Amino acid sequence: MGKLLSTHQDQDTLVMNFENLSVIAIYTEPLTPIEDIIETIMTALRHVAPGQNIIIARDLNCRLDVASHRANELLDMMTEEGFTLANKADERTYFAHSGCSTIDLIFFKGPNISLNNYKVCYTADETPLKKHCPVVANFRIPKVENRVKITATKTSRQLNNQLLSQKTSEWREFENHIKENDIELAAITLEKTIQSAMVYNPERRAQKWFDKECYGKRRTTLQVLHTARSSRSPEDLRYYSQNRKEYKDLLKAKRKYMEQEETKMVEEAKKDPYIALRPQELRAAEKWT
Repeated sequence: MGKLLSTHQDQDTLVMNFENLSVIAIYTEPLTPIEDIIETIMTALRHVAPGQNIIIARDLNCRLDVASHRANELLDMMTEEGFTLANKADERTYFAHSGCSTIDLIFFKGPNISLNNYKVCYTADETPLKKHCPVVANFRIPKVENRVKITATKTSRQLNNQLLSQKTSEWREFENHIKENDIELAAITLEKTIQSAMVYNPERRAQKWFDKECYGKRRTTLQVLHTARSSRSPEDLRYYSQNRKEYKDLLKAKRKYMEQEETKMVEEAKKDPYIALRPQELRAAEKWT
């Protein structure tokens, strides 16, 4: 994983950023609204540098082994963000007198990370006397010199003011350099402190059909989600449900359109094998001639 570069922690979330990997541990209480779970994950991702390999794990209390609205919403959102689920629905991770379930989930994504193996430990030697069974996932991350080159992504011009105010030791170090008239070290400390509080836009690894309109609608839906989560008013919750439905309908329409275009391209290629080699603009013009 490399050297630990930074950490972020709040009530139920821990983010650890290493040189080659970011690990996010999240716990959500049973029956937590799916809106809150999505908001928690999106907030945690803001503390991860773009293009980084990411693993999200721990007890999300969102059952994977049964069909439910909460699970579908979570899986849809994680897929849209480019994550892959490591779990298998039929391999239960939680056992109690009332039954068993698959709620300890592991998601991962990144340009240089792949899953080698995954298992839930059921034997007496591996499983302690607890309701949750240990889950082991082994990932492969190439060494830095063998990694795929990542295209640099610009950070936004926003700062996480809450995180900035928590860096008391950094500000104290900055003040000491000023008092000692060491302007160079003061400037370096200030720059590092500000950079560590920058808000990063997580890399989007969406499907080809996920275009600008989809991004805009998702941004609007997340803003409405944030408002509904804060106010808890029935009106805001209904408005969020409406926006979420419109967003999902838009995704279905975009996906269907792309599938139809690909099918049409295959049929045209059967008639003219060289059509796929022509520029898209030329193919579009030929339709009108």
